[in-house]
Amino acid sequence: FFSGDEETMYLIKVPDSIEIKNAKATELNRFKEFGVYKEEKDRGQFAVSSRWVISKKGPGQKIKARLVARGFEELGCNASDAPTAAVASKRIFLMLTTSLGWKIETVDITAAFLQADAILRDVYIRPPADVRKTGVLWRLCKPMYGLEDSSRQWYLTLRDTLLELKCNMSKLDKSVFSYYLDNKLQGLLVTHVDDIIYSGTGKFKTNVIKKLTEKFQISRLESGIFEYLGWNIKQESDHILVDQRLYAEKVKTVQLTSARKIQLDEDLSPEEVKSYQKLLGQLLWLSCQTRLDLMFDTMEHSTYNKKPTVRNLISLNKVVKKLPDGPKHLRFNQIDIKREGLKIVFYADASLGNLGKDKTDSGRGYVIFLVNDVGTCGVIDYSANKVRRKVHSILGAETIAFQDAMSAAMYVRALISEIIYRDVDSHIINLVGVTDSRQLVESTKSTKQCSEHRLRMDMAVIQESLKTGDVQMKWTATQEQLSDCLTKNSADNKPLCEAVETGDISRYVF
Repeated sequence: FFSGDEETMYLIKVPDSIEIKNAKATELNRFKEFGVYKEEKDRGQFAVSSRWVISKKGPGQKIKARLVARGFEELGCNASDAPTAAVASKRIFLMLTTSLGWKIETVDITAAFLQADAILRDVYIRPPADVRKTGVLWRLCKPMYGLEDSSRQWYLTLRDTLLELKCNMSKLDKSVFSYYLDNKLQGLLVTHVDDIIYSGTGKFKTNVIKKLTEKFQISRLESGIFEYLGWNIKQESDHILVDQRLYAEKVKTVQLTSARKIQLDEDLSPEEVKSYQKLLGQLLWLSCQTRLDLMFDTMEHSTYNKKPTVRNLISLNKVVKKLPDGPKHLRFNQIDIKREGLKIVFYADASLGNLGKDKTDSGRGYVIFLVNDVGTCGVIDYSANKVRRKVHSILGAETIAFQDAMSAAMYVRALISEIIYRDVDSHIINLVGVTDSRQLVESTKSTKQCSEHRLRMDMAVIQESLKTGDVQMKWTATQEQLSDCLTKNSADNKPLCEAVETGDISRYVF
């Protein structure tokens, strides 16, 4: 606490409460149960220190204690890559789950890192003072939270277990696993560290899930209505709904005094910059997961991130006020994925010179749906970003936007085809690209070459895909271009919000 003169600070050690002591005891019991370490005499070995992390998720929740190694103290580098499922993969999972009539369920592995296979290197830990024995170090047998390669070790353990249970790991997203019997899809599973979401037949649950939960201790098993990685998921008979309303309600504006608000062109102070970046990070998380109506706002404010002004912060606060609006949820409708007419439709759009403080950068955006022949759908992927290079014409921006969207749609088709048909190269699912640029449509048909050489290369990629029939291009009016609001602030976002909220694009060109 601070003394009355506010210049002297005193640090006081507060004894652990009974609740904290019990939480620590639970963690130490896990270390012993899972054989995480062996005690060895301290002979001067290099040792990493450790600390307690005490947390409580919310009111009424138990206090949790986690013993964490200070991994940053280690010398050298260790492989630390561990895949987590892409957002598009999770949406594909939801779309296929509801379309196949399966129940979606989630399971959380207890102290996952401590249940991983044996660590393959020598690591010595110096325990915290309250559990330390004089002259004794811990030699780790299992990975421990805080080490840079612990997440990877857990992923490899889980991956190998699933492969032993005859699951297939996706070639495109190594966090996605599928299970087949007699060449028929029986189940799907998506991993994100220790959080697992899955769906499938009774055979899948018996042959895979039951054995998985027998090998690893679990702390949570839910279905129907539950929270998963910040998504509120609700499953109905013919659709699945996803929203982040609870998270959005916690996002608050940054407070500014009246005097500060009129200093519009002043640079933010270091503390204000931190507040700006924190708020932008919260809004980016929402926009990338479920609130695609905020994509342009977050993209635009990201261009000011290095040196924001008071004007930029006031503008970012206005984005917070949009949170109660927008789509109530994303809806993933049940469709017949085996019926002819299944297609992936992407809407691509661009704007010229409307980003950055000097307005010399251009924006591009797209949204991708998995659709049946009558327009019933679910949104799979979307993006809004600066065009990857400076362009000098709207044709250049539209061409790059279409090419980026086409590439993303091809990836989506490959992943879905890998799961349904067990063939990443299958073209059974048609690709349809929608643009509001007549100039782009006409240019793809013209024999006249673009004057800009780099643009010729981008155009050639699109033309080749159209020529082979791999992609079909359609034109739509600007007011019916669903991705229009991803590239400019003045565009109406209601059509896009309605499309993702209802899971229906039958009113639009598809």
